[in-house]
Amino acid sequence: MSRGGHDEVDWRGRASSFFRQLKADDGDALVVGIMTDRRGVPSRKALYVVAAEAPWDESPKVRTVSFEGAGKVTAFAANGPVPLRRTADGRHYAFDLKSNGAVLVVFEM
Repeated sequence: MSRGGHDEVDWRGRASSFFRQLKADDGDALVVGIMTDRRGVPSRKALYVVAAEAPWDESPKVRTVSFEGAGKVTAFAANGPVPLRRTADGRHYAFDLKSNGAVLVVFEM
């Protein structure tokens, strides 16, 4: 992943209105899955963000993942809600992600 972050685009390459500039603060790789509502509700999407490290990594760490998001944004991990904080610019959300951890980020427009 580039340090500049990535934007969601549709199959035609057009920018999405749900999120932009998803990135890890240290430039480490992230595995990201984009999910849509099963009923086809266009105003709901989710991202499944995973820290892409080898499970035998002997130096685990915590990185900050940030993104610009639209609408109501919430986040969850295996143990419950994940606190989202606003970054200094006021436009981006951020959360902490441990080595080999995963967070589901839900967007509702």
